[in-house]
Amino acid sequence: MPGTGRGIKVKKRKNVHYNLSLNNDKIVVTKHAIKRYKERREKGHISSKKIIKSIIGQIKQSKLIGIENETEYRMLNGYIYVVERQKRLSGDVLHVITMKLSNIKKRQHYLDRFDDDHAEIVS
Repeated sequence: MPGTGRGIKVKKRKNVHYNLSLNNDKIVVTKHAIKRYKERREKGHISSKKIIKSIIGQIKQSKLIGIENETEYRMLNGYIYVVERQKRLSGDVLHVITMKLSNIKKRQHYLDRFDDDHAEIVS
């Protein structure tokens, strides 16, 4: 506990928001996931509340593509969400840890940086 003088530190995950999904599971979006969303989507001007709503909506629509232990990998539109599922009596809690780009999205993201105005012909 903080302030007890015992030197015990409790590691807390930086949770941002809870929301009930269709399966009555709670979805928790971490600050790290919001940061990655802004980087990957290049939408730094959007408020955190809108990003949270967007991530939760995308998690609800996403397809499960893999599971490792308690970690799920879900994909929607080329974006891969890393989600940790915690079982509870009242329902599961899904912690959205981060957002990654699929190989197709990485290629598209790279090519979008080179538009026609900056293209150079090499012969």
